[in-house]
Amino acid sequence: KTLYLQHNYLRHLDGFAPQPHMTELHLEGNRLESFRGMSVQPHLERVWIKGNPLCSHEYAKAMCLMAVGNALLRIDDEGIVPEIREQAWRFGPRAAEAVREGWLV
Repeated sequence: KTLYLQHNYLRHLDGFAPQPHMTELHLEGNRLESFRGMSVQPHLERVWIKGNPLCSHEYAKAMCLMAVGNALLRIDDEGIVPEIREQAWRFGPRAAEAVREGWLV
């Protein structure tokens, strides 16, 4: 299942509950400055975030992985390299929770 939310001027994801059947999420071209409001998505494999202000952050991909969970395989149609997974792992679960609350690492 795919959810298309691109180009909707979204600034946050408050209230974005887990979507148990969602495997793809399109968030590109919004105004997201953080992953505030995102919840762990247990089956999300692909997410598109390009064109959002948060993409200019050095750890944008690691934060994306931390926000949505380890099922994620691709960000902006690129595979997640081991270094990104390592970064997310090193930040730890408390940092992942903070990222979902809108903090940047």
